[in-house]
Amino acid sequence: MFLVDVLGSPANELSRLTNNIYDKVSGSREIAPYLNLETNCSKSFNVLLSGINQLVGNKVGCHSKQL
Repeated sequence: MFLVDVLGSPANELSRLTNNIYDKVSGSREIAPYLNLETNCSKSFNVLLSGINQLVGNKVGCHSKQL
């Protein structure tokens, strides 16, 4: 099952929720160890992975198929 990404700007929302403490770069580095490239089914995240995969020739992500 897919859930729709409903936040227009997740970074802005995180900044708002943390009283402007959240920073995109440091936040990305902090969350990276918790992401699973094989099972993450976020549409936007998989679009990002797809673009990266096209650049480097790998196949990873929730709905990728190994050739």
